[in-house]
Amino acid sequence: MKRKNQDSGKLVLFPKEQTRLEKEAFDYFKSHQYKRALPVFEELIDYGIHDVDIMVAKVTCLAELGDLKEAERFLEELIDQHTDDYLTYIHIYATLLFQFHKHKKVKELLETVLVDVTDATYRHQFENLLEINEPLVDEEVSSEINVTKRELNDAINHHNTLAQWHLINHLQQSDITPYLEIFKTLLTSETHPVVQSVIISLMQANRIDEVVAIHKFNQEMMLNPKIYPYFTDHPIYKAVQTMLHDLEENNPSFYRLAMQILERYIYVRYPFIEDEDAGLLKEAIVSIVNQAFHDPKHAVSKEAEDKMIQLMETEQLYFSLLEE
Repeated sequence: MKRKNQDSGKLVLFPKEQTRLEKEAFDYFKSHQYKRALPVFEELIDYGIHDVDIMVAKVTCLAELGDLKEAERFLEELIDQHTDDYLTYIHIYATLLFQFHKHKKVKELLETVLVDVTDATYRHQFENLLEINEPLVDEEVSSEINVTKRELNDAINHHNTLAQWHLINHLQQSDITPYLEIFKTLLTSETHPVVQSVIISLMQANRIDEVVAIHKFNQEMMLNPKIYPYFTDHPIYKAVQTMLHDLEENNPSFYRLAMQILERYIYVRYPFIEDEDAGLLKEAIVSIVNQAFHDPKHAVSKEAEDKMIQLMETEQLYFSLLEE
């Protein structure tokens, strides 16, 4: 039977009904009938019964049924609550990650947690698992590199620009050294300019200290990513931003749109922006935004009209990648 909790307004189980459900759930669980056990454990949890054995049993059911993502998500929620069973959930989470060969995540988790663990038993368990896990981290990294290289080469061979973009963006937090030769090839071939810009940004973030060749928009250039300014630090970008600054206070929406156009233009064209006329670029951007705000009276020079066409072509290039 169930009754309503006067404080929370939620239904709660009478002890007899709770005992019955717990027995049913654990009977299924002990006989490895995880598909039947899971909804009963979830029902108990929904009624606010957060016993650690029930929580652990639910995680085990999810893992045994192959729903690793949901098991991870559930454990992360439990860990975030910082209950008295926090270290128990950390231990189960680390063990689960280890069993599913997510050795980098095990290392990151345990190294973070060990800073504050004072309980001798858990500290010993965590240090032991960390030691066992350590040799496997390099294996996982090596495997990931080989898979990513294979997928990236496949995307290049099939001219799949969107896949190239996703795979390279996926490396934002990684050491890109193993991919440098592929990147150098992409920078000198007929690659989508946005993909090339992502590569240059990654090389700058990783402070790659060597001169690389770039072929883009039928132009060629040599640059050292470590010392070449990031696109938002480039003098041309800074100059136009300064010219647009007065708009920010007077018309924030106008300014925001103008800056979006500027950022996309510089990003797509980068690094071939050395010869840009900052004043002309600012005039063209303002003209485009004026059109967007339906101002037909805005006068435009012939040079600005030509630059507006180039800006709109760049916009199309920027968004074409996402439309593939």
